[in-house]
Amino acid sequence: MSAACDYLFLTLARAPQPHPALAQKLAAAGPTLQASGGEVVGQWAPQLGWANDEAAVLVRWRGERGDLGPIAGAQGVTEAKI
Repeated sequence: MSAACDYLFLTLARAPQPHPALAQKLAAAGPTLQASGGEVVGQWAPQLGWANDEAAVLVRWRGERGDLGPIAGAQGVTEAKI
């Protein structure tokens, strides 16, 4: 069985240590994502070429894609693109 995946490219609100805060929000969104068949596979922070307020998140779905609102609408996320 194949899985569907979504990469979300996020812009975070400028704040001290925005990536650890995002990791906490992703952990909090975990149960909601699992209820719709999803799970966070990874979170990537800036390296060369990325601004400090950018992040990428990979979500894997079992079956149909679910709602990405718990991540895209998390406090501290100012923009989300798939």
